Amino acid sequence: MPLPFPWIALFLACGLALIQWLMPQLPLLTRLLMNEFGFVVCLIGSGLAIRDLRRAGLASRHWIPLLGCALFALGFLYVGLQLWPSGAL
Repeated sequence: MPLPFPWIALFLACGLALIQWLMPQLPLLTRLLMNEFGFVVCLIGSGLAIRDLRRAGLASRHWIPLLGCALFALGFLYVGLQLWPSGAL
């Protein structure tokens, strides 16, 4: 059985967050692009996990990628806004 996209998005988000945590000396544009990409991927993963959750019923294994992707999306959004030169937040 192939791995569903929400799980792939969750693993990708873990990798992107780990790269940013281990290498804070990356250029600003690189970090901004990583945060934007991670946010979009996690947002799509959350949406697809919601779709899968509605199909399978509320008591299913789709809660894990939904919560993980949603939390990573919020984290990428927050860090991306903090990195922006004007310091939005």
